[in-house]
Amino acid sequence: MAGFEVRRTNGRWSFRAQGCCGNLSAWEREYERAFAEQVLRDGGRVEWSADGIPSLVDKRDKRHRIEPG
Repeated sequence: MAGFEVRRTNGRWSFRAQGCCGNLSAWEREYERAFAEQVLRDGGRVEWSADGIPSLVDKRDKRHRIEPG
């Protein structure tokens, strides 16, 4: 059965799409892209670390690491 799992562990929220068919990794990428668009639309920005890893920084200055993939 398809569904979504949202949980909080050690103060961090995580999201996982679960389904009976289809490409789950594509669904997760779509969710991450929508999240990034929302953060940027709400006044966030992208910052790069010294080692070249991007992070989204929301309007409250909370950092969200962008996983390569």
